[in-house]
Amino acid sequence: MITRSGERLGAGWVRIVRSGAAKQGDDRSARTAWERSLALFRGARDTVMVARVLTNLGLVLHRDGEIDRSLAMLQEGLALARTHGHLVVVAKALADLGCVA
Repeated sequence: MITRSGERLGAGWVRIVRSGAAKQGDDRSARTAWERSLALFRGARDTVMVARVLTNLGLVLHRDGEIDRSLAMLQEGLALARTHGHLVVVAKALADLGCVA
């Protein structure tokens, strides 16, 4: 749960920017927004969003050629989702790992 209203607003805006950048193929902007989102959600201890962001950041990193870091993000997202029972995120993380393998 996000406890500070500034973090909630910040995270929401980052997700909107990231979404638009990713749809337009701007991986640099998407990556920056994902990284900012990750920091905000980690700070807020929102495990489901951290897991989701990790998997999406992992895909962007893979497209940028950072294979080892990409796999680390995807595996961390999968482990976090499994630990907290976020089954939809588990399924997405597994599918994403299959795409980059």
